[in-house]
Amino acid sequence: MLTSLYIKNFTLIEETKFEPGSGLNIITGETGAGKTIMLDALGLTLGHRADPKSVGTKGKAIIEAEYNIDTLGLEIFFESHDLDYEKSLRIRREITAEGKSRAFVNDTPTTLSVLSQLGGYLIEIHTQNSTYDFKSSASKLGIVDDYGQNEKRLNIYQKAFSFLKETKRKLNQLEHQKSSLSKEQDYTDFLLQELIELNPNALSDKDIEEKIDTLGNAEEISNIAGQSAFSLDGNEQSILSKISKMKAEIRNFTSMNASLNEVWERLDSNLIELRDISDLLQKIADETESDPEELSRLNERFTQLQSLLRKHDARSIEELVQVKVDLEEKSFNSQNIDQLIQEAQSELLHAEEDCIKLAKSLHTERAAAAEKLSNLVQLELKRLEIKDAKFSIELLFEAKNLNSNGGDTAQFMFSANAGRAAGSIEKSASGGELSRVFFCIKSILAHKVQLPTLIFDEADTGVSGEVAQRMGILMEEMGEKHQVIAITHLPQVASKGDHHYHVSKSSTVNSSSSHIKEQTEVQRIQILAEMIQGRNPDAAAQAAAKNLLHSI
Repeated sequence: MLTSLYIKNFTLIEETKFEPGSGLNIITGETGAGKTIMLDALGLTLGHRADPKSVGTKGKAIIEAEYNIDTLGLEIFFESHDLDYEKSLRIRREITAEGKSRAFVNDTPTTLSVLSQLGGYLIEIHTQNSTYDFKSSASKLGIVDDYGQNEKRLNIYQKAFSFLKETKRKLNQLEHQKSSLSKEQDYTDFLLQELIELNPNALSDKDIEEKIDTLGNAEEISNIAGQSAFSLDGNEQSILSKISKMKAEIRNFTSMNASLNEVWERLDSNLIELRDISDLLQKIADETESDPEELSRLNERFTQLQSLLRKHDARSIEELVQVKVDLEEKSFNSQNIDQLIQEAQSELLHAEEDCIKLAKSLHTERAAAAEKLSNLVQLELKRLEIKDAKFSIELLFEAKNLNSNGGDTAQFMFSANAGRAAGSIEKSASGGELSRVFFCIKSILAHKVQLPTLIFDEADTGVSGEVAQRMGILMEEMGEKHQVIAITHLPQVASKGDHHYHVSKSSTVNSSSSHIKEQTEVQRIQILAEMIQGRNPDAAAQAAAKNLLHSI
């Protein structure tokens, strides 16, 4: 829900703040007072493009919108777009007169594309001239599914449909492989045979260069290791013998001097370490022997490995081993491709059967929901003074044309006149009739699903009397579960608001500015009376306004 809209230096607005509450929020004001400017400013926080001409004369324009998004389940969206999630969301746009624009979500810079996607979860703005959600079959099915609360069924179907698409992709890939594998079979087998004969091993071949270096310098390594071991512990003049003697002499004085005791302990520790080193050196000397045959074998193997690494563009023995695994799989597929295709065809057949079964089940639920929704919309249209209205939702199911939404295509059928057959709503309904149909649908869905903040910008244009009263009641009912903001010129609608805000414009010789302010009950009565009768309303208009405000 929108909790705050701050606007600074934008068109006629020097600085103002709009803080709508929950329920139905009414905005009134004379034509040209700045109501549309406020919507334009809000639109910027929803990802709309900025016009540098809209920036005022006092520096950059700043628009900041705050929302409570605790119930919208947007955590995954924020994570996927690398944004910080908080239950209180703040969106900020800054625009300069030079055309530079910046956008922020919770103080993190973002793009207009991300802002536009996010805005779709936060706000729906509807006007008399809106195109509404009637353009595509998918959007119409979405309305039916919202009313029928088919989200779980649709999710189950979509998982099955995703598996079906993957199965088709797998089969197509195998069929493509069949034609290419036969041409490549001989070369694949040749490459594989080379690797099988060499049999590269990530463990044993990892240190082959070190083994070659060791065998190539075996005599020198053995000599230096043996000489070093002898120097350390070979006779009475060795390093270890001298350290042992030194240690024994110092031992007699350790109780007298703490520092000498520390020296003795460190000598003892180093003596142990040097004995281990001496033993290791002697072991290296004893075990390092010259082996010309093994050296020749390793050199040849190393040359072969380097050749295959270059041939297969592999950077390590591990990658070369993986090349061998891939070639084995390719060779296996080539020899067993027909069986693999047959298995994939069988898997595809079962996947199609599952999808069709789930799509038919979804269609049955949709058909029942569509009939109920059609009846409710038609009844509500009659209450909105389209007395001969005929409205129905037609669903056509085609198992051969499954997509991510199922096997259904939806058509909204409408007629406003007696004796005239209903046709597609896009061709049969006027702008005002489209507006009322959409309004009825939203008022019905408001009782079924979680909706974003709904903004009706003079969507009640062209109606009056009982119709205006009914639209006000429907907005009031929508406001019981959702935040609704209605910009209106109708007193019947304005009187239903939980909160009433008035936009006014003040002018001086050189400038004009717009402001919005929440109205007290006394102020509301005055504004309603002016909406009924015009400026300087008489007592009768005041009484009528009071009755409207307090009517149930």
